[in-house]
Amino acid sequence: MRSLPGDRLRSTVVFLLSLLVFITGPLPQAPAAVFLREFNVGVAVSPNVKIHPQWKETFERRLAYASRIFETEFKIKFKTRIYWDWPLQDEKNSPSVLLEDLRARYPLRGVDLIIGLTHLEANDKRADIADLHTIGQARPFSGYLLLRYPQNPLYKIQEETVLAHELGHLFGAIHSADRQSIMSPVVELQLPSRFDAQNRGIMQMTRDMDFTRGIDSVSPALSSQLATAYLKMIQTDQSSDFFQALGLFYLKMGRPQEAFKVWIKARDMAPDQYVIRYNLGFLAQQLGDYDRAIRELSAAVSMLTLPTQKKEKARVLDALAGSYFKKKNYLSSHRTWNQALALDPGNSQIKLNLAILKLMMGQEEAAIQDFNRFLKKDPQNPRLLTFIGSAYYRKERYDKAVEYLEQALAILNAKKHLDKSKMPDTGQLYETHQNLAAAYMKLNDQAKAAGYLKSACAMRPSLACREQLGGIYYQMERWDDCLEQLVPVLETRKEDYQLYAKVGVAFEKKGDHRNAISLFREGLRYTDNKMEKANLHRNLGYALLQLQQWDLAFQDFQVGLTLNWNDTEGHLGAGIAKMKKMDLMGASESFKTVLKINPKHAQAQKLLKAVQENMQKTSEANSSTVRFLPPGSTPQDAAR
Repeated sequence: MRSLPGDRLRSTVVFLLSLLVFITGPLPQAPAAVFLREFNVGVAVSPNVKIHPQWKETFERRLAYASRIFETEFKIKFKTRIYWDWPLQDEKNSPSVLLEDLRARYPLRGVDLIIGLTHLEANDKRADIADLHTIGQARPFSGYLLLRYPQNPLYKIQEETVLAHELGHLFGAIHSADRQSIMSPVVELQLPSRFDAQNRGIMQMTRDMDFTRGIDSVSPALSSQLATAYLKMIQTDQSSDFFQALGLFYLKMGRPQEAFKVWIKARDMAPDQYVIRYNLGFLAQQLGDYDRAIRELSAAVSMLTLPTQKKEKARVLDALAGSYFKKKNYLSSHRTWNQALALDPGNSQIKLNLAILKLMMGQEEAAIQDFNRFLKKDPQNPRLLTFIGSAYYRKERYDKAVEYLEQALAILNAKKHLDKSKMPDTGQLYETHQNLAAAYMKLNDQAKAAGYLKSACAMRPSLACREQLGGIYYQMERWDDCLEQLVPVLETRKEDYQLYAKVGVAFEKKGDHRNAISLFREGLRYTDNKMEKANLHRNLGYALLQLQQWDLAFQDFQVGLTLNWNDTEGHLGAGIAKMKKMDLMGASESFKTVLKINPKHAQAQKLLKAVQENMQKTSEANSSTVRFLPPGSTPQDAAR
């Protein structure tokens, strides 16, 4: 909050007017609340504040003033519970840095909110700039508030209003254009002792805020209401905290793209606030924009310079390493996670992340050892069992992979049945089923693979899952199931040659030759690869054979063979078409070509034998009808 200081005479006049307000009439009444909420306040006091003899009395008066307003308007009362010495080394740090130091030193234990008291020193350059004295800052819904006593005294009413203003921000109140409102961003000569109607509505919605949980205590429905209220006041002189809070509401409402946009605005307004950079970077990571995540999270890391911020810095480094991991930059990920672990040596999640990293870097044995150490402490942890299963899968020990993955799934299912109110993470269930399907495929047990994959697809329906399941059914020759899965995929991916080929074969195997032919011909439009074209022409040839269209079949076999002469099945098909056309010599040559390429081709051997026998019989039949002429006979005699 900002103030405009004046001379002593005006200060006296304003103070007298403020007393007159209390004598002549009460503060405006708000709608009655259900019960009175009493907030216990912890106060951290810097050494420079304690230099002033009356500092405690001054603060208590200011808190009492704010408490009267809040009690009248919202049935909220503030009561000091404890004072701490705040050993600040440098009070000239920015308010956002001081707030972070306050949060790091004093958790919300035994108190509902914490106020930090600091002093602007005489050599602080900001103290000499008119209208830029930063004398208060609160992060919405955090439970932490900072007050800075300026070098030049303010009007007494201003001093008291600042605390009420910042307490309003704690509950989500935002700047108002109403100069008579406590939430006006500039207090000069007015005597604000009330909240404007818009902010009163906001705070009536947030009066039950639990600061220990922060934004998590706000439901999605309430987030929607608050976002609507905020957007009505977006034209007012709002701070970066306004857009930061609005982004949190959007996130609770399941609208991450809108949250991302308003957080970009918040960052541009306050590029030195690490919380905004961290939230923006973490959200970018969730949205898959890992390059932006790395930039924002790296900026956040550079802003965490205080000794009290080690754990917070480790948290940001953990997120940064996660972004490197997503980009498969494993060396940077390894370095960053180790930096985080050095700052927070007892952090088991970071240790687990490093074990997962070993797995991804091909160090399966080392990863298994790490996972087993975790498993000894938590033997019923399905996630750890899944990681060990994945490690054995990478080592091509598929039987061991199945063993651990089945254990993980049994634990997850047991949890689901024991307490339906605590359903296991569907993502973990999905991945476990997927991994089991992959392992059983490697063990050539397609039936079990299909069963697990079908369950996975039911949990997370997607075209990719359907295509994978359809592929297993294709291998199992379960053509109806294959078509049920793959036809919807083909309808959305109409330029995929492989899908046309696979679906066409399934129709062909079901005896639907006309549909198969249509699909093979359509597939030819979407590939320029010679081998792929050759395969489709060969498939067309066999489908046309089933329709007894011998000439058309032979043409497709011939086109396919010009593209891939070594295709044994293409030569075989061409030979069959020639047989049906009674070109026994040509059929014989085709079957001989098959056997040149693959001497053990059983069907070609069988067909060649049959053709040769037919040719022999034909030759013998023709020979039995030949008439031998005596010497001197003419060809005409033979015709008689």
